[in-house]
Amino acid sequence: MKQPRIAYQWHQPELPNGRPPLVFIHGMAHGAWCWEWLWVPWLLHRGYTCLTLNLRGHGESEGWERLSRTPVRAYVQDVRFVLSHLDTLPVVVGHSMGGFIVQKLLLSRTPLKGAVLVAPVPASGFGRALWTLFRLEPARFLKGLITFSTTPFTEDVQVVKRLCFSQDAPEERVHSTFMALQPESFRAFLDMVIGDLHRPAPTQVPTLILASGKDCFVPLKALERTTRGFGAHLQVFEDVAHDMMLDTRWEAVCAIMESWIRNLPEG
Repeated sequence: MKQPRIAYQWHQPELPNGRPPLVFIHGMAHGAWCWEWLWVPWLLHRGYTCLTLNLRGHGESEGWERLSRTPVRAYVQDVRFVLSHLDTLPVVVGHSMGGFIVQKLLLSRTPLKGAVLVAPVPASGFGRALWTLFRLEPARFLKGLITFSTTPFTEDVQVVKRLCFSQDAPEERVHSTFMALQPESFRAFLDMVIGDLHRPAPTQVPTLILASGKDCFVPLKALERTTRGFGAHLQVFEDVAHDMMLDTRWEAVCAIMESWIRNLPEG
């Protein structure tokens, strides 16, 4: 599979803290922007070098023409391509589908300083969440299956808020997110339901899993099994929804992650 051009951007702090760079991987229908609005500025202020990327078919990356047929393994290839340009082992941070991709990196023993999974798709996949989506939005769920598309869940701002945000989330941020969302690969979605699941295995890479207590997509019990399988540390935020880096209490989540990264062992 030919490697398309992947758009990524370095964000450099004024006063670097000497810690490993952070590489951010977005989730379904999102892009690099989801990190750049809030988390990246917060982390830059604390001296972290950050790299944000757009997976193929997202943002300014190539691959739009094949997006609907793009498998998860192609996204994993994109991240490995970007990582190959780094001369320092990074901490990788992945949200939702991005967290699923990070699990693939861990299982393939990709050299990393650390890994943070933010409301990730669990190793067992989206399967158990399908009933929740059907119950919340039955018409959109059936439309998506008939049209082989994920867009029915991103074409209404109130649906986006219900699925991704807390009720007290700032309306302007919800609307900005709604406007920035894009089509996603239905093939990748199917991969995370049944096509490309995996069994977690203990890893030598320090791994933190940040779970949302209000998550419509990710069952907490499935994340607990994923945590045990990788030998990771789990932190649950009961009052945060799926888009943890954009929701009302995003700063509390980011602060816990930063504290964990700051305490990673040297060397």
